[in-house]
Amino acid sequence: MTKSVSIPALLLLLCVSLSAQETEVLGRAGGVEVSVDQIRPALAGLTEQEIAALSGDAAGLNKLVRSLIIQRAVLQEALAKKWNEQPEVAERARHAADAAIADSYLKHVARPPESYPTEAELRSEYEARRTALMVPQSFRIAQIYIADPRGQDKASAAKARERLDKVRALVRAPGADFAEIARDHSEERESAARGGEIGWLTEKQIQPEIFAKLPELKFNVASEALRLDDGWHFIKVLDARQPFTPPLEQIKAELTRQLRAERSRVLTQTYLTELLQKDPLVINELALSKLLPAAAPSGAATKP
Repeated sequence: MTKSVSIPALLLLLCVSLSAQETEVLGRAGGVEVSVDQIRPALAGLTEQEIAALSGDAAGLNKLVRSLIIQRAVLQEALAKKWNEQPEVAERARHAADAAIADSYLKHVARPPESYPTEAELRSEYEARRTALMVPQSFRIAQIYIADPRGQDKASAAKARERLDKVRALVRAPGADFAEIARDHSEERESAARGGEIGWLTEKQIQPEIFAKLPELKFNVASEALRLDDGWHFIKVLDARQPFTPPLEQIKAELTRQLRAERSRVLTQTYLTELLQKDPLVINELALSKLLPAAAPSGAATKP
């Protein structure tokens, strides 16, 4: 399927202000063209945290929009066949609409003021959470990977060993260019395209077998081939940094989103508590027991 959406057009969906581009065709599927303004309502229910996450995840946003466009194509066919006029479908639609209204209203009443958190509140929370905000020790790592999963057939394992021996010789050669070897021979294509570089990883993100070897490695010196269940890994430590707490300015946006989400949860609970204090929730247990059809006795024959 050919992509018909650019990243800027996708990010446009997350804007609150209206623009002339809202009538622009965003995508098409099943003979149905879908514009920005047709998709926008489906995104209206996203939280601030979800919007922030999608803003930095073009692939995730693309996937979400694709699913919504496909949904519109299915809807078009269903409406053409008057599927929505079936009584059970209409009832389900009414329940879905009721749930959407209630959910939207709850998010409205639980939305913190735009002024929250203030600069003073941000700094106060930053100081109080310094320990929690600390970034653990991390390593900037590159690798060359040779696939050789345990348990594969002998012929495949022999071919993997040939590839391993070839790469080992290249890595050991005087003046070897690790990045070039990774680009040409590493079988993990994403990191291979970056000269083998994986990026910054903390202990929890590194395989224990590899992490245990890191203290023994010198910067910019390739390790021996390390055997893991999936194959062989030549590891190179490019840099390392000790645990540190990022400055407030660096994490200001994320901390703001976190504080607003926490305040929203508090406001939600406060609203529901006050609502139920005015008119307590009561369940008719007898009626509840009749809500679902009785289960057939164990071992009882069922009607064909």
